[in-house]
Amino acid sequence: MSRIQMEWTHAYVWTLGQLSGVRPEVRRSESIEVPR
Repeated sequence: MSRIQMEWTHAYVWTLGQLSGVRPEVRRSESIEVPR
């Protein structure tokens, strides 16, 4: 998976979390991805 795909996937999941008001998936992916 390329870096761009990872960025888009994270942004997409984060947006879904914002719309639903709950972000457990975001916290999971953030713990997996390398922090900047």
